[in-house]
Amino acid sequence: MGLLLLASTGCGGNSAQPPLPQRATELHCQPLKDHVPVQTLEETGCFQDIETITPGPDLIPYGVRSPLWTDGADKQRWVVLPPTETLQLTHNEIQFPRGTTLVKLFSLTGVQDNALNPSHLERLPMEMRFLVKTETQWEAFTYRFSPDGSTAQLLDASADQEITAHGTTLSYHFPNKSSCETCHRNDKPVLGFEIEQLNFEYDYGPSRENQLTALEDIQALVADPPHKTNELPSLVLPTDTKQPLEDRARSWMHANCSHCHRPGGWAALSQMDLRNSVPLADTGTCDVPMEFAGFSSLFRITPGDPEQSGLLVRVNEMFPYRMPPIGVSITDPNGSALLRAWIEDLQTCPSP
Repeated sequence: MGLLLLASTGCGGNSAQPPLPQRATELHCQPLKDHVPVQTLEETGCFQDIETITPGPDLIPYGVRSPLWTDGADKQRWVVLPPTETLQLTHNEIQFPRGTTLVKLFSLTGVQDNALNPSHLERLPMEMRFLVKTETQWEAFTYRFSPDGSTAQLLDASADQEITAHGTTLSYHFPNKSSCETCHRNDKPVLGFEIEQLNFEYDYGPSRENQLTALEDIQALVADPPHKTNELPSLVLPTDTKQPLEDRARSWMHANCSHCHRPGGWAALSQMDLRNSVPLADTGTCDVPMEFAGFSSLFRITPGDPEQSGLLVRVNEMFPYRMPPIGVSITDPNGSALLRAWIEDLQTCPSP
């Protein structure tokens, strides 16, 4: 049984050219050999050309509605499925078959340093991250690009690199397996590839289409029971000023905070649940005192008062108190401004 093809905008599924080609009949992208990551990005077989980042035929592109801030890095995303396997949508959750591979490219723009960007690339590739589902678990690993972008080597340990992009100096963090597992935990190893993030009209190049519909069209996704896409949960683009302020702020927090601040997450003991689906009254934030040392005089959210709202203060703090604590060395200016505007606009805390 499949989705009822009814995109919320009413624009999907009518183009002359399908947004996605039919799925590849052979699996080329195989980053694990004998259950161990191969040593170079070229050996994975996932890309036809490393320098131009040309994906292989079995890489299906996708996007997320509310992206995670990673020091301003641009990201490209792909999913790979074994040719005979499909994603299953049940009760608003996606179930992944064994062999699913999620691939994400991190790039920085505005890097002028000749030593760090000798080829003067407009987009300097930093790393290619992988998340692969095996028989027993999800394996996370990353490949770090050479300065000229021609090769990428498997990283055995985490690393940090000071780099200046658009005049701002940041400390770019390359994660190891342990730091990946801080957010990608056993109860929810996959973060961005979820219904709320995928349920929007994506620009595939040939045409635009709701991603869930496009995946169903190529038999990559099966829903049981069937759903209408405009009845499924979705986030909003945090920078879209046409959307309600609270929806934008909650979508930003869902992407940047809820992977840890949720039941079962790394910060579950905080008893904050910042998932977009949770009513504000149940998030454990509004008029709730901070319990973290040095911030105990603040509430997590003080309606109308951003300066007395620990949630915003921690987002703007310097290491080691900044949130999120991993993968961020400079504050997201748009996210910070959005949270400030939302808290200023918030008149009172809703009743539980």
